[in-house]
Amino acid sequence: MVTGLAAIILLPGAFKTVIEREQECRVVLTARNMVHRGQWLIPWFENHVRVEKPPLMYWLTSLPMKITGRTHSTPVARAAAVYMGILFIIVLTSVGKRIVGHRAAVLAAAAAATSPLVIKPPPGVLIPRIP
Repeated sequence: MVTGLAAIILLPGAFKTVIEREQECRVVLTARNMVHRGQWLIPWFENHVRVEKPPLMYWLTSLPMKITGRTHSTPVARAAAVYMGILFIIVLTSVGKRIVGHRAAVLAAAAAATSPLVIKPPPGVLIPRIP
């Protein structure tokens, strides 16, 4: 039930055509570079090695791009983030049931699924649609 709520809330955001946050743009462009270069171990962004952050999000973002062959699709670029958000709600509910019981776990998951930080992170610099 809560997983369905999370999907209903998170999926529409994947289809927004503009990437608004600078960090999201960096992740998408780095993942696109990984797919185009075939360089999977060391992430590159604007001809510079990007090792400030762990590469997991780059890998997760590039996987749907590689599978679909669509590196210029905003929904494909956001697929991993949406799946991770839904997975977060599933894990929160499962662990919560063991710790605090079914009712409290469902309420916590519903609160998390509708939280502005889960639905849309704080606004950053507006960046035009990825080329």
